[in-house]
Amino acid sequence: MEPWWVRVLSVLAGVLVGFVLSQGADMLKSRKRRKAHRGALRSEMELCRKLSTTFVADNKLAPLYRLPTLAYEKALPSLIADAAIEAEKLGVITEFFNEVATLNRGLDRAGAAPSQQVLIEEHNRNQVKAKNLLENLYPRARDALQ
Repeated sequence: MEPWWVRVLSVLAGVLVGFVLSQGADMLKSRKRRKAHRGALRSEMELCRKLSTTFVADNKLAPLYRLPTLAYEKALPSLIADAAIEAEKLGVITEFFNEVATLNRGLDRAGAAPSQQVLIEEHNRNQVKAKNLLENLYPRARDALQ
């Protein structure tokens, strides 16, 4: 017959193995989810870069497209909740998407401009915003998500 402590150790070992396996599965799922969220943010930022480049190059006064923000609205909060992004990097990414939102509002205002003069003024402001995205904010935000 086995001593009592062998049975206790067997039960504890089983509990420990079960705990490690369940935590390992959760960690793997979290890692995959964070990777997917980062990928979604990078893809969205790249599309914002392309649309901004198009806006600057085409010189359309009031294009119908807007820059996307869905990944920013959905994926970034999850990364923040998981503490998967540093505060400094978060600030850079937030600054990028804040300028995207500002440009989108400007594009809306251009589309609703009551006169040609107001349209041209709004377009000029939007050109500055788009160039700021391309030249300053995009490279920094891209690097923050590497």
